[in-house]
Amino acid sequence: MEKTIELNGQVYPYTVTYKNMKSMIIKVVKGQIVVSSAYAFTIPEIEAVIQKNKQKILRGIRAYEP
Repeated sequence: MEKTIELNGQVYPYTVTYKNMKSMIIKVVKGQIVVSSAYAFTIPEIEAVIQKNKQKILRGIRAYEP
């Protein structure tokens, strides 16, 4: 599922994949935010975790060089 989120005034796309798991994993893959989440998490909950960890995520996005 493709979504967008605003981090530090800039809009970034992210992909959510729901899986049979107990928690949530947020990764930056090739400069893109990728979230694997348990079915129990809602989009607002996922976005809250992304906002909480935005500095690490933005660092990963900036570090990507194609």
